[in-house]
Amino acid sequence: MHGKHQVSSQVSQRSACLVLPPFLFLGPCFAASSESFLTKNAITHVLSVGARLFTQVDGVAYRSLPINDNGSSSLCNIAGTACNVIDGTVAPNRDNRRILVHCVASISRSPTVVVIYLKKRKGITLKDALGHIIHVRPKIPPSPSLRDN
Repeated sequence: MHGKHQVSSQVSQRSACLVLPPFLFLGPCFAASSESFLTKNAITHVLSVGARLFTQVDGVAYRSLPINDNGSSSLCNIAGTACNVIDGTVAPNRDNRRILVHCVASISRSPTVVVIYLKKRKGITLKDALGHIIHVRPKIPPSPSLRDN
């Protein structure tokens, strides 16, 4: 990724990473329930992609999009909603809001949603968006539903 979309800041490979400064983070389920992580990174919103959280942090707004983690589930069905949730959280008139997008391990569903967001909303090519996500979170094998977008 180049220009204003270029990022290389990584919070922690184990917890989460900053994908699009200053507002878009990607991480696993435990980051979404970690008061210290959310507070340290001033995260105000969490988008759960198919993951069920049992612990939520006071003062953080949570939104969940149901989808199974299997070969027959298509993220295309929730991609538009996910992009709208991210946009609604970080709209220009909403200063200082930050969002963490997560699934259980942040290796398939949530990275795919973030790649779709970068492609559709930020105009970044699929190759550059995917390359960037792999750079900041190398553990991910992206979902096959990326081929459909």
